[in-house]
Parts: sequence; C-alpha cells; structure tokens
Amino acid sequence: MKPEYIVYVLTFLSAVVVVLTRVRLSQAKAAGQHQVGMGTVNAHSAFGVVALVLWVVFLVTGHDMSLVGVVALFFYWLTALTGLLYPLAMTGIAQVVFPHQANGSLIRKDGKVVGSELIGQNFTGAGYFHGRPSATTDTDPKDPTKTVPAPYNAANSSGSNAGPTAKALAERINGDVDKLKAENPGVPVPMDLVTTSASGLDPDISPEAALFQVPRVAKARDLNEADLRRLVQTHTDGRLFGLIGEPHVNVLRLNMALDALPRR
Repeated sequence: MKPEYIVYVLTFLSAVVVVLTRVRLSQAKAAGQHQVGMGTVNAHSAFGVVALVLWVVFLVTGHDMSLVGVVALFFYWLTALTGLLYPLAMTGIAQVVFPHQANGSLIRKDGKVVGSELIGQNFTGAGYFHGRPSATTDTDPKDPTKTVPAPYNAANSSGSNAGPTAKALAERINGDVDKLKAENPGVPVPMDLVTTSASGLDPDISPEAALFQVPRVAKARDLNEADLRRLVQTHTDGRLFGLIGEPHVNVLRLNMALDALPRR
C-alpha cells in the first residue's frame, strides 16, 4: 500500500475516533459512572474537527512543512494521542495490572454481581450492619420539579450541602444519636453512624461503628456477640501501606459474610 493511502486511512480513522468519542461522552451514564459535561464534549469535538480540517488542508495543498503543516500535524497527533492511543494504553495497562479495580471492583455472589466495593448500599434491617447515613436524592415521581430522599443513589452522588448551623441537620443528627443510644445504651455513638459523606455513597464504616452495631445484629439473628466481633475484626482493613487512610470495614462484604454464618 502506498504511504499516501495509509495517511488517508489514518485520517479517516481519526474522524471515526472524534465521532465515537463524542457519542460515548454524551450518552447517559449508568449508575456510578463519571458524568461528563457537554462543555467537555463540545470542546473535544471542536478540537477534533479543527485537527481534521487542518490535516486535510495540509494533505490537499502539499506536503511541505509550512505553518499549516506544522499546526495540522500538532492537532492531528494531539487528537490521536488523547482520543485513541492514550485511552487504549491506559485501559490495557489497567486490565493487566489491576483488572479487579479497572472493572469496577465488583463483588459477586454465586457468579452474579451484587455490588461494588466502591459504592455503598442501603441496609436497613435490624439483622444487618448499617452504613453511614446518605443524603442522596432522586426525582419525585409525583412532581418532577422536586426531589425525594433516595439513600445511596449512585446515579446522583451528593451531600446534603447543609452547614453546621443548619437547624434541619442538627435535628436529624440529634434524632439519630438518640435512636442509637437507645439501641446500645452506655456506649459512645461513633461519628460516622450519624454523619453523611460528601458523596453519599461511602461503602465503608469505621471498626468502632461496626462493633457498636454488634448487639443489635446478634439479637436479631440470635448469634453470639463474641462471634460477631471476631467477624468484624476479620473484615477490618488496615491503613494502606500502614500509613495512608484509616482502618475501615466494607459494609457489603461484612453483611455477605454475616449471611454466610450458620444460624443457631
């Protein structure tokens, strides 16, 4: 194949990259996926079109390294690198080095996906360990102009945006504290059991928060509290490299292990 033909084939493929990337970025995302603003989509499309136009002009007018040629080469390869080569390279490396994380850190049970290590779920039953409160919302089915509470709504990650002087926030926290004190009298209430995270999707709680719930779970399931404490300790992850972060417990994995325990 002549070099000229190869160049024109690559030019066509770069046009395909621009179109497909725009379509992919502008599509509605699944729950938990990163949302891309239309400004970013339009900017990508604009740069891609400029690159293609300049490159085609360069090919048609001649192959001398004029200013048009230099600019065309720059935009063309910038589009190719950022729109195709770099994403392919990063995707390939991630699939080889971190396949579990690259595919969403999914958790499976009996071969079926039941969740992700990165996104919490709303456990409310007395026989399960509960995660942090969540302030995420969803559209009110009765009135699209309003929202309703929808804890752990992965399609609408958000906090409450309430400040420390907000009356509603103080009332909600005080009510949660009173309820938890009645559940486990005489034990300090861990902070993460009454405060929401910025995302509303925090999958982890502190070991103290998990241990605080042991009496309730043990009573609901007729299990020995000592066995549940050992279960919590088994599912407590330490600091990364012993330095980064805090010890934490993944609520979904803990509850899956809880379901696997034999009942008395």
